[in-house]
This record gives sequence, structure tokens and C-alpha cells, in this order.
Amino acid sequence: MFLKVKVLFKYHVNNIANGIDKILPNFGSMPILNKIKIKKTSKIRALVPIMPKIKNSLIIFLDGIFTISFLENIFFYLTQIITRLSVYFFLNLTSKKIFEKLFFIAHIYNMNLKKVIVLGNLGYIGPILVQYLRSLSKNLEIIGYDTGFFQGCLLNPEHNYDRYLSQQIYGDIRLFNNKILENTDAIICLAAISNDPIGDIYEKQTTDINAKSSFDLAKAAKRAGVKKFIYASSCSVYGVSNNDAKNESAELNPLTAYSRSKISCEKRLKELINNDFSVTCLRFATACGYSPRLRLDLVLNDFVANALINKKIELLSDGSAWRPIIDVNDMSRSIVWALNRDVGNTPFIALNIGKDDWNFTIKDLAESVKNIIPNVNLTFANNSLPDKRSYKVDFSLFKSLAPNHQPIKKLSETIKDIADGISNSNFRTKDFRKSHLVRLNTLNYLKKHNLINSNLEWIK
Repeated sequence: MFLKVKVLFKYHVNNIANGIDKILPNFGSMPILNKIKIKKTSKIRALVPIMPKIKNSLIIFLDGIFTISFLENIFFYLTQIITRLSVYFFLNLTSKKIFEKLFFIAHIYNMNLKKVIVLGNLGYIGPILVQYLRSLSKNLEIIGYDTGFFQGCLLNPEHNYDRYLSQQIYGDIRLFNNKILENTDAIICLAAISNDPIGDIYEKQTTDINAKSSFDLAKAAKRAGVKKFIYASSCSVYGVSNNDAKNESAELNPLTAYSRSKISCEKRLKELINNDFSVTCLRFATACGYSPRLRLDLVLNDFVANALINKKIELLSDGSAWRPIIDVNDMSRSIVWALNRDVGNTPFIALNIGKDDWNFTIKDLAESVKNIIPNVNLTFANNSLPDKRSYKVDFSLFKSLAPNHQPIKKLSETIKDIADGISNSNFRTKDFRKSHLVRLNTLNYLKKHNLINSNLEWIK
């Protein structure tokens, strides 16, 4: 029997092959990927041999509404009579996003997840991740847990971006109530003091939150029977590099309180693993891209905001420093992989998350923004020197382990997303580096108005 697939996006054909293989595990006698034949045309056809014993049937509706249904037994009996017939399913995928939804829904179903807790869900990554998880499974229980410091850092405050949650719990990770862990399958720990300027001022709190409390949470999760712990780490643990891209076996050289806290937690998390508890540490490249809780203290986001609002980009260095970056949507894709990964003999892994060709110089990023947003003036500071904070990262291991969850965003798309998000909001603050969209400014505001104390705790 055969499955015929007509695809409009040839660069997704490998994902389609593996996606079908995941969705229809009983159909094939060999990996479907090996049978895909790619023609050098804009339209690709893949003819895949299928075992005659069909146990499950996949129904797909792609006319505005998307549904997947597995019908047990019905086709099993039917095919005892018609095993020699060739059955064709035609998938006309007019949007790569439609396929991605198909593919990742399959992964959610395969995981059998019922409850996931996302710590730090009211930050920059959380809204994108939660919406993404909800689009993959309407039945997954998604619990958000956040202290709420940055809940109001929205471009469009009138929109309810947190409606995709099953429940929002407000709390400090340092005072986590372990009863929340009951019947939880996985924890995604995004909660952190998230950048170097804040870490420099609040070094003790950075260590307490990013390292100690995250480890204590993982330890409690293990006792409660949670199976998977996903920890958001950082490529900054490698420190400064020359032109050599750092892979996972490279020497660690954390230079800031933030990066030291991340590697400290990674090392302690490794002590917890066993056959029933796995840990995945995702060493993310520098985040970028549009989020409802946009951060303008990130390099690419800063450039886009300045270009859009002030029609200029100012570099304080010569722009030669390297930065690996990753779109927040692709960060979410990697987290889905971590939730779904086959632990096997690797219950612990610390992995660089990004894409090799998303290692850019600062000057490259600035010029890319200038090429997309019209009438922008790019300037360099007088007597500008190289930025010592320069590093490149090797993401080949992630590519080999997660071929179907690789970053898919183009830099031009990310820049346009940020620009469109700002343009479609009421945010026009020219001195945006003093706005609430810079995280340190928000903490300073809360502290100035006696809403939080010096230990970054709410004042009751």
C-alpha cells in the first residue's frame, strides 16, 4: 500500500517524512525518511510504501479547521478484506505552518503528557511558549508559575495573552509550594534573573533564584514523581572565544553572575538523574524576536526599536564582536523537543540551542536591520574599539539530535516581527532604554515605589 504526499515546501520534506512516521507508527516497515525522493522543483511528491496491516487511520481536515483523529480497530477489520488495495491520502499543504502544527501535535500525542508547569511564564519567552503548547494540545494542563514582576511589561496591555493557560499561580520560586507538583509530568524552568546588568546589581539573588532555588525545585519534583525537568540555561557559560565556535565539550568560562549561576545549577542538576527522572539543560543563544512581553534590553530587539522609533542605530563598539542569537519562537520549538526527547541512555544532557548560521557580528545585525527598515542612519562611536564580549557557538549536536526541531526563522522575518509588533502598539517612547520594556527599569520602578525590597521580594 502507498501513502502519497504532495508538498509545496521542499525544505520541509524531511520533517514531513518524520512527522508522518511519528503519527502513523504502525504503518511502515522501515523509516519513511529513507523512501523520500526529492525533485528539484517547487512542488515535491513523495511516494512511501506502507505495510498492508493498517491499525490506525489518520483523518486530516485542512480547510481552515484542523483536526486529527485516530480510529482504532475500524480500519483493522476493513483491511483484512482489502489488503491488496492501494490507499492514497492526499495532503495539500498550502502553508508550512499547517504542517508544523500537524507534526508537533503528533509529538504531544506521543508524549502522553497531561500536566506541565512553566515557571517564569510571565516573562519574555513564556507567552510564546504557552501559546505554542496550547496550539499543539487543547487537553494539556498548562500551569503557569511566576512572581509577576514583569506581568505588566506588555506592548498591548488590553490583550489577554495568558488565556492559553489552564491556571496561573503567583509565587516566588524561592518559596515554592511543593503541593503544586502533584500529578505533574514535566517542569519547564524559565524563572531567572535574566541578564547581566541585573545580575551585577543583585548577584546574591541571581544565585539564589537561578541556581539554588531551581535545583531545590528539581529535587522536590523528583520526589513528587515528575519525570522531566527542562532548564533554560545559556551559551554565555563559555565566556569569550576567538573565532572558534564553542561546542558542548569546550571549556566553561562564565564571566558574569548570570552565567555562573546557570552553570552552577547545571552541575547540581546532573546529580539528580536516574531512570525515572531526566534533566535537559538548554543552553540558549541570545534571545531575540517579538513577544507580547517584549524585551528591549536584547541586542537585536534594541536595534529594531531604535531604527523604527528614532531612525538610527548607534554602535558603541566597532561591531566586530560575535553573538549567537535565536528567535523566541525557535526557543519554544526546542523546548517541545526537550519535552518529547527519547531519554534512553542520556537522562542528562546540556545542549547548545541555536543554529550555526545564526552566529552574527554585531555589525551584521545592525546592517540587517538597516536594510529592512527604511531611512535608518547607522553610526559608530568615535574611537570605537572591539567588544570583548565576543563568542561563537557550535550547534551541530542539537542539529543531529533534533533534526525536526531546528530553528526555522529567517533573520529578516524576526526583524519584521519585532518591527510589526512595535508598529501595531502604542509604544513610541524615543528614550526606550528608560522604558518598562527594559527589565532592570521595571525592577527599579517596583523598588522605588516600595513594592519590592532589596532581596527582590514583594512587600506585603
